[in-house]
Amino acid sequence: MKNKSLLNLNLILFFFISCDSVFLKPLQFENEFKKHTLNSDSILCDDDFLHPSYAFLKNGKIIGVEFNGNPECGKYTRRYFLDGNEKLTKIVVEKDYFSDHCGKPFDSVYVIQLPSKQVKIYTQSTDGKITRDRKIIENVNINIDEYKDKIKEWRRQ
Repeated sequence: MKNKSLLNLNLILFFFISCDSVFLKPLQFENEFKKHTLNSDSILCDDDFLHPSYAFLKNGKIIGVEFNGNPECGKYTRRYFLDGNEKLTKIVVEKDYFSDHCGKPFDSVYVIQLPSKQVKIYTQSTDGKITRDRKIIENVNINIDEYKDKIKEWRRQ
């Protein structure tokens, strides 16, 4: 009985150790964004119940923006890291589609470093594959100047 319990414990530990990093990366980048926006002095929200967006401000300047979408398919989150001059430095896109009615289920995390436009892709089969796929960048890039005007309509959290 003791050997069977030990075997089960070893199998569980092996499973967690051998899990692809795609299971751990979303949490890592979510925590990185929380740390980046931790010192914000105000958080604004667009009040969209199903697809909420948040802007994190420090001294009246945007330091982070988060968009949440496609809850009917799974989780689709885009996080934008900005420096003190409101310049984009990094974009992290997390896709976790688990519903069959939205196409094939998949998990992936894209980390786009700006201004180098280097994209790291984390999936179940890749652990930080580097690419410079312009299409990925074009699909998730935003114009921060537009959001400076839009967030004036958002409410404080």
